[in-house]
Amino acid sequence: MLTVKDINKYYGAVHKGVLETPGLDQLAKDILENCADIIRQQVDYETYEIAGKPKLRIVNFAEDEENNIDLIVIGATGTDMFDRLLVGSTTNYVINHSPCNVIVVKN
Repeated sequence: MLTVKDINKYYGAVHKGVLETPGLDQLAKDILENCADIIRQQVDYETYEIAGKPKLRIVNFAEDEENNIDLIVIGATGTDMFDRLLVGSTTNYVINHSPCNVIVVKN
């Protein structure tokens, strides 16, 4: 399981320099823990938490052969109102650039 903290959304909202992300760090940990609770009994898995632009980091993570990724499962919609009407831009990018199969889930 991979979660990507999108620090790019917050960079520039504060002074230039190192961005402190304790809230994002905790949110990422919570997401991983919640997902892990759901699949723990059914699937062998590892968890990863990285920062950056999600669409690029997801594809780059899948491209790295050391990670041995053969399937990406991703949500259909984005985080803003326009993206919720269509397939989100991150999802669309991952579908079109991923080196492996991608399953898109509605909710």
